[in-house]
Order: sequence, then structure tokens, then C-alpha cells
Amino acid sequence: MTPIILILQNERLYADYLEQMFIELGFTVGGAFCTAGDAKRWLVDHEPDVAVIDAEVQDGDCIELARRLKAHHVPFVVYSTVTPVGKPAHPLLNTGDFLKKPANQTALLASVKGALHAS
Repeated sequence: MTPIILILQNERLYADYLEQMFIELGFTVGGAFCTAGDAKRWLVDHEPDVAVIDAEVQDGDCIELARRLKAHHVPFVVYSTVTPVGKPAHPLLNTGDFLKKPANQTALLASVKGALHAS
């Protein structure tokens, strides 16, 4: 079974890039969103195996979404430019792996695979 991935990024360019990349790597992309609201609506009826989320998106931060993922034991990778020191400020977002944008495909894949294996 191919892993289902949820993508939530602030910019459509990143969301589309990640969607195409993960499809080419053999993942099923459940959704590629730019707002936490859209991602939350998708999560009502779907359960991803892993998520790649930004710390802040078009409609605000992703803290509530990260809580929901954690509560449902869905591992996530934070892929963001939010902080220059390498970790998002909110402790909940620190529970996922953090990659600073831009990261290469090898680093993204390693983080996602690591999150899947750790769950």
C-alpha cells in the first residue's frame, strides 16, 4: 500500500511542487492545500499516513492542525521558513521534524520516511 500524504503549504508553488514530487516518488497525495481550513475539512473524511505542513499558511498558523494530526497519531514534517534559528516557536510544531525552505528532494524524502518509520 502506498503511503497517503497530506501537504499544507503557504504558497501554491510549494504545494504543487511537493505534490508532484511525492507522486513521482510513489506516494498518494491525499490533498495539497494552502489553508489550514481546507486541510481540516479534508481530514474530516480522510486519514493520511504522514503530513508535510508549513508553520503558517494563508489563513493563520498550523497549531490546531498539528494538534489534530498528533491526536490521530499522524506523523508530520514541518517544512517552513518561519524561523531563522531552525525550529518553529510553538512546542507542538517541534514534535515533528523541521526542514527549512528550501530543502532538496533527498532531505524531504528522508524526513518523510523517518516520520513514517517513527510512527
